Amino acid sequence: PKDGALSRVATSGWRAEQTKELAMSDSNSRLFPSQVCFVVDDVRATAADCSRLFGWGPFETFRATVDDAEYKGGRAKRVTDVGLGIAGPVQVELIHVHEGNDAIAA
Repeated sequence: PKDGALSRVATSGWRAEQTKELAMSDSNSRLFPSQVCFVVDDVRATAADCSRLFGWGPFETFRATVDDAEYKGGRAKRVTDVGLGIAGPVQVELIHVHEGNDAIAA
């Protein structure tokens, strides 16, 4: 994608399997992420790239429109593209806010 988000994910070296292995290596710890979220410029393109490059997915993409969303005491319409997929034991969420405000994308 144009925003380079996927290249940042790739160069970070993050893999769901490594995260689980690290968390499980301490016999006292059973904590590992069950969901990660990336804010991207193009949800569909990033989902396709994640599937092709990392084997993540399948992804379900959709547009979520809320006509009267509340954020920090204000009310307005919010339009967000969302992609949900799987990377090993971790759910991957991709989002792009088109209109309105969102705590995750703020």
